[in-house]
Amino acid sequence: MKLRKISVILATALCCAGLSANPVLAADPVSGTPVLEADSTSAGEAQSDRDSKNTLAEGQENESSDEVSVTADDGTAGVLSVQEDTQNKPAEDGSETSDPEGSVPGENPEDPTDPTDPTDPGENPGEEPEKKASVTLKQTELLINTINTTHTIEAVVEDASDDTKITWTSSNPEVAVVDAQTGVITTVSKGQTVITATVSDGENGSAECVVKVDKLLNGLVKDPTGETADKCYYKDGVFQDVTDVLQIGKDGRWYNLVNGRLQPSTVAQNKNGWWFINSLGVVDFKYNGFAQNKNGWWYCTNGKVTFKEHNVIQDTRARISGAKDWWYVNGSKVQFTNTVARNKNGWWRIENGKVNFKCNSVEKNENGWWYIKNGKVDFGFTGLARNANGWWRIEHGKVNFQCNSVEKNSYGWWYVKNGKVDFGYTGVARNANGWWRIEKGKVNFGFNGIAQNEHGWWYLKNGRVDFGFTGLAHNQNGWWRIEKGKVNFGFNGIATNANGSWYVRKGKVDFGFSGNVTYNGKVYTVTKGKAELSISAIMDAKAQAAGSATNWLLMVDYDNCYVGVYQRSGGNWNKVHYWRCSAGAPDSVTAHGTFRVTGKGLRFGENHGYTCWYYTQFFGDYLIHSVKYNIGSQTSVQDGRLGMHISGGCVRLPIEQAKWIHDNIPYNSRVVVY
Repeated sequence: MKLRKISVILATALCCAGLSANPVLAADPVSGTPVLEADSTSAGEAQSDRDSKNTLAEGQENESSDEVSVTADDGTAGVLSVQEDTQNKPAEDGSETSDPEGSVPGENPEDPTDPTDPTDPGENPGEEPEKKASVTLKQTELLINTINTTHTIEAVVEDASDDTKITWTSSNPEVAVVDAQTGVITTVSKGQTVITATVSDGENGSAECVVKVDKLLNGLVKDPTGETADKCYYKDGVFQDVTDVLQIGKDGRWYNLVNGRLQPSTVAQNKNGWWFINSLGVVDFKYNGFAQNKNGWWYCTNGKVTFKEHNVIQDTRARISGAKDWWYVNGSKVQFTNTVARNKNGWWRIENGKVNFKCNSVEKNENGWWYIKNGKVDFGFTGLARNANGWWRIEHGKVNFQCNSVEKNSYGWWYVKNGKVDFGYTGVARNANGWWRIEKGKVNFGFNGIAQNEHGWWYLKNGRVDFGFTGLAHNQNGWWRIEKGKVNFGFNGIATNANGSWYVRKGKVDFGFSGNVTYNGKVYTVTKGKAELSISAIMDAKAQAAGSATNWLLMVDYDNCYVGVYQRSGGNWNKVHYWRCSAGAPDSVTAHGTFRVTGKGLRFGENHGYTCWYYTQFFGDYLIHSVKYNIGSQTSVQDGRLGMHISGGCVRLPIEQAKWIHDNIPYNSRVVVY
């Protein structure tokens, strides 16, 4: 006889949908009081749903295995445990096992049991007897303390055929109903019922389990399914799928529920407002500090979000970043933005919501741009300061976008346009102290020359317009007539500088002109722009009568303050240079007569508070040298006047001309002063 045991195991499940959802923050709070937690009673333990239909999966049976896969009508897979009686099982080659007496049927000619005889009434060893199935339940009693939940009971079927099925019934459907095919029990109300499982064939084919729905859960209890460690909210055994902050139990505390489950460590809402929920899931009415939910970080006062807090507040509990940082709060919410915000201690640079105490820059808020020092607005600062966008004019801590001036910082003086240093500007700009030469936004105090702005062309000395200057000055475009610091483009006539007299037309020296020009009643001979009075002819005549031990001759016209340089050419003296000079004052007249070059030197005068460069000695202490410079300088002129009788007896020339004589006129050359 063949014996097979079939075990069908069905899981238990608890219907608690959406237990992990989070609250949503409302725009306007409603004042009132919030809600707390109650401890649970005992919790039942549920099992996952499984199907109980015992249909064999096609192709799954294995003759050498005790297990057969099964699939229920709804597609749920299970396993049948099969045990076979192998005492009378045929050998693998199809023959019967040996007779206890040692004889083999069919070999004894006197044996009436010929297996090949179709009329043999003997028993066919390959034929099994009729099967009688039976069912037993692993549980005869089941206590359930929840309503509207599903459960299953494990059923074991023995001697089952391939067609064996289990049918399930409930004696009291008002307490619990059962699915006739799957055996899934669903509780309905408090009470008692009997669940019966019956197999489709067999003499003893039924089994019973008494199901009691009693001791129903109330309050907050540990998840009865055992799937999580959450606490769930029940009333009379019914799971409360609610999202709210509620007062539960007799302890007066308020608890935060999300889809019926206790949710701790957040900010949650009920009809009375938004509340700080601590790690126990309870409203903490004594809490003052920051707390977070999915909508952001909030500042709570006495456990509640007021939505009225506008401040820069320290996170003394180090909850947001793990450090006790200061945060910008607007409407009680941390604003992760960049701005300048205030508290009672001042205005602060906010970066991504937090005060940056290392900030030294110019930053903005809705009220303007501000100078930040060590994270704080410095209202005492006036000057220039920078940020990533450039350098700005700050006045009492704030950028003045109306500033158009020349302002300074520790790096120099700068041209400011509409509050910002204009590094693209080159020209002449003003402040309260004057007009200045600007090059790429910065004042060039070393500039000496002519520069332009929208008001005209100007003569600058040491970077500043010299409104006291009248004369000739040059830039890269030529030499110009300056009157009180400004180029006079209407000037036509003769103008003088340290290098001589020049013919000026429309404010500019005309180096292309040669001829005679009458100006202020005097006749000038102009050669390539340079003008000479007729006195130069007198010097030429005197030179032709002079001799020299070298091929060079120096002539000094004391009365008219000119120096002539002549070079011998074919027995005549050819004038190479004709320069304006200064000679001895009336009380120290330059020595007159014929002399020769007897000495040379680089400098002198430091003991008297000046330096004269490149001197050439012609008689005793009488020298030809440069104009006076400040001690040791060749650029800072102390007294550069020419065409005047102002010296102590020496002949003064511009430094370039004095150096030329020093370098080129040899010793013993003739010097004539008349």
